[in-house]
Amino acid sequence: MRTLSRLCVPVLIASATLLSACSTNAGYGNPAGSGLSTVTVTGDFGKLPTVSWKAVPDYPSKTTVQTLIPGTGDAIPADRGVEAKIYVSDAQAVLQKQSLCAATGGASAASCSTNFPLIAPATDLIKTLQGVPYQVLAKTATTISIPPSTTGIFSLFRAGAHVGSRVIGLMPSSVLGGLVQSDSIPAIGIGNHDAVLVVIDFIKLDAPSPKATDVPASQMPALVLKNGKPAGMTFTGVTKPNATEGLKRVVLTQGTGAEITSSSTITFDYLGSIYGAAKPFQENYSGQAISYPLAQLVPGWQIGLTGLKAGSRVLLEIPPSLGYGAKAQTGIPANSTLFFVLDIVSVS
Repeated sequence: MRTLSRLCVPVLIASATLLSACSTNAGYGNPAGSGLSTVTVTGDFGKLPTVSWKAVPDYPSKTTVQTLIPGTGDAIPADRGVEAKIYVSDAQAVLQKQSLCAATGGASAASCSTNFPLIAPATDLIKTLQGVPYQVLAKTATTISIPPSTTGIFSLFRAGAHVGSRVIGLMPSSVLGGLVQSDSIPAIGIGNHDAVLVVIDFIKLDAPSPKATDVPASQMPALVLKNGKPAGMTFTGVTKPNATEGLKRVVLTQGTGAEITSSSTITFDYLGSIYGAAKPFQENYSGQAISYPLAQLVPGWQIGLTGLKAGSRVLLEIPPSLGYGAKAQTGIPANSTLFFVLDIVSVS
């Protein structure tokens, strides 16, 4: 049985008229059908689609996707994010509303159109699916970013798609609702046993994720050692950094311990300096090693340390965009390139 909640859910339609969408469409005489043959999706790429339901689909056992508009742009690789416009429609809720409008006889043609997604009274309803800010679109489709993925709901739409593609999919509501830890999403009119249509227009690829460039040690500052431990850096012969350059790395010692991943907690010693500084702005080689989850550290560390192993010593040159940016810190002017040496003591 399809349920939304014990109470009727207010739904905002395109004319801004509020209508009560209750938990079942029983008694409205809506025909049944199977799969994507029950719906027609038309309209230009990148613009809000026109969705016309001919029947309520049988509850699907799996997600079925179909390319409506083959894109001619770049192929969408699994390791790149992509900007997209997304539209969601639920046949049961739309046809129920249409039947209710016809039954009342007093609603305008515009308010009874099926060419809109059901949304909650808040125009910009945000849900979180796989960590994606997921916006159910109103009259204007907002571009959002779908991150790289090889599994999950969006991977089915991405597979084989190109920039410029419009891909549609019919899925069980349990797939959509399950991603928000619920059997249904009452706020947007999706019950726990509905067939849900998702339309995705792939607009453009995100910029490639930053990566560390391994460079010769001669391009980086030399270490000043005291009792065998780093105590400073000298920048003789090192070119003044350009703030627009990417992340640079020199692995001075290759460790053999556990490998650092995005979910790791690392224990480390470090020293940090800015270009030409006589003294470091911070260090802990003279004290005790410290531990932090990698995800809580500056992006330059997250990128530069991932894949290294416990026991490694590494030099990093971090541009402002991956460090502290325009925000000045103690001993660090705004928009500074940062230089770090780190010893990875352990990884857990």
